[in-house]
This record gives sequence, structure tokens and C-alpha cells, in this order.
Amino acid sequence: MVKVIPQEEIKEKESPAWVAFFWFSVIALITIISLFFIFHLNTKKINEELDQVQKKTDQISNEEKQNLKTQAAQYKNKIDIIPSLLEAHLISSSAFDVIERNVHPKIVFNSFSLITKEKKAVLSGFAEDMISLAQQMRIFEREKTNIDKVKLANAELVEGAKIGFKVDVFFTDEIFSIKK
Repeated sequence: MVKVIPQEEIKEKESPAWVAFFWFSVIALITIISLFFIFHLNTKKINEELDQVQKKTDQISNEEKQNLKTQAAQYKNKIDIIPSLLEAHLISSSAFDVIERNVHPKIVFNSFSLITKEKKAVLSGFAEDMISLAQQMRIFEREKTNIDKVKLANAELVEGAKIGFKVDVFFTDEIFSIKK
């Protein structure tokens, strides 16, 4: 049969499942490629920030190390000074022992002042009589190993017929040194 009116050929329609799968694949591929680039850029940024943080912590730790070294050097200097301070320090406890060992029984001291720089003790007190005071002065003068000289600074009669006095006792250098 002859066809007078041309008719379009009826094409078979493609299956809608294949078309949907094609577009889904294209969208998925575009999404995966986009996510890849986004994650790649983010990891680059994170790595750069991590490097910056690492540099800062290295710088801080170096500063902290330097501070610790400075503090250690300061402590070392303080420790190094200790022997010279000990050598310069005058030990005064021996002076008390010398005075205690050499007190006359009729003498009472009511004031004791130790001046270590002058190696001197200023004692004031009371004696029952002038003989006791003279004997005390003689006891101090006989102690040549520890006492350099004795000086009676003041003596006066006080209440009750007692003698009030003030004595300067000058010690030898050895009494204030550290005994080894």
C-alpha cells in the first residue's frame, strides 16, 4: 500500500529506567568529583594550619627552654655564691660558750650584746663586790686562746651595795671561724 500521507515512523521509546540510571550516574559522578576537590582543598588547608601550629609550638618550646636555661643559670649562680658566703659568715655561738665557761659565781650579767663585725661582746651586769669584779676581769684576761682583750667600760655603786658594770670583751679571730 501506498502511503499518501507520510507518517512518521513510530520510534520505540527508550526505557525510562535506563534514562534515570544515566542521569543518576552523571549526577553521582559530578558529586564525587566535587567532593574530591572540596576534601582535597580542605586537607591542604588543615595541613597548612597544622604546620603553622607546629611552628608556633616549636617557637614556644624554644622560648620555654631558653627561660628554663636562664633560670637554671640563675640558680647555679646563687649556689656558687654559697661557699663564699659561708667563708665570710662569722659563727657567733662559740662566743656564748666562752662567756658561759668563764663566768665568776658572784657575777650576774643582765645584758649581752654581740657585735660580730668588731668581734666584741658588750656585757653589763652586777657584782657582789669589787673583788668579785676584779676576779671576773682576771678570768677573762687569762682566757688567751679565745679572748684577745678585756676593757672595763664602766663601774658604779648601785642599790644594795652592789657594783654595776659594763665590760667590753674582744674575741680572737678563731672564735668566729668554722671549725673544720
